[in-house]
Amino acid sequence: MPYASVEPQLAVALDALCKRWKITKLEEFDSRYAGFPADLYLMATTAPDANWGLLEHSQAELELGELLGKTIELVSRRGVETNPLAPKVMLETARPFYG
Repeated sequence: MPYASVEPQLAVALDALCKRWKITKLEEFDSRYAGFPADLYLMATTAPDANWGLLEHSQAELELGELLGKTIELVSRRGVETNPLAPKVMLETARPFYG
């Protein structure tokens, strides 16, 4: 279920969206480590059976933004963990948002 950083009226809709996209956890991270300007920076952990490509990633990002009323930059936790060029401080400073 969503954490306190999500308004109560959005909690049910966010939970449904995350289940549909097989997002098991969302974490907020510091914008200093982001590649694009946005209102909210989120790192997603997906279920092992989530088969996301670029189109799915982009669609999930758009839907999260519409739901939350913000511009979102969504990155994959797995991508950050496995990319040697990704700033590891993103993982160290991530704060729970959902899951």
